[in-house]
Amino acid sequence: MNIKVGQLRRKDRAVTEEKEILSIMARCQVCTLSMCSAGEPYGVPVNFGIMQKGEDCFLCFHGAPVGKKAEALLSGTAVAFSMYTAETLVPGQKASDCTMDFESVCGSGVVEEIRTEEERAEVLTAIMHQYWPDWRGEWSTSDLKAGLWKVRIQQWCGKRHTSA
Repeated sequence: MNIKVGQLRRKDRAVTEEKEILSIMARCQVCTLSMCSAGEPYGVPVNFGIMQKGEDCFLCFHGAPVGKKAEALLSGTAVAFSMYTAETLVPGQKASDCTMDFESVCGSGVVEEIRTEEERAEVLTAIMHQYWPDWRGEWSTSDLKAGLWKVRIQQWCGKRHTSA
């Protein structure tokens, strides 16, 4: 894929293989999307889906077609995202001995609004498959009116910490 892999300070925790990064993303339930709105930082948790087309990978999400998030996304600025899964407390005798086991993916890219009915159905299906992989339903006209966007992922990095 045409995605730059970001560098982590802790190389021992880096997940750099595309297949592993996609596997972590597939297990995540919520993605925090970060952007700028009227010059101020703005982050919002979103349901999401992953869509691959050729050499590109997209993070897909929906929302109201109006409002703060929609306005920020329609401004055409780059966005950042983060998601994590498998978070488990590993207790210790002292606070400094405690840690968390986890897997995460962070990245950035450029937002595109989804306008055509065909692509809108593709994006909604990608979102449904994130949470219900066997979903084979149909979309109603009202479903297709939601605000829909995709982030063409340009950079990402995965991270994993397991204490075992």
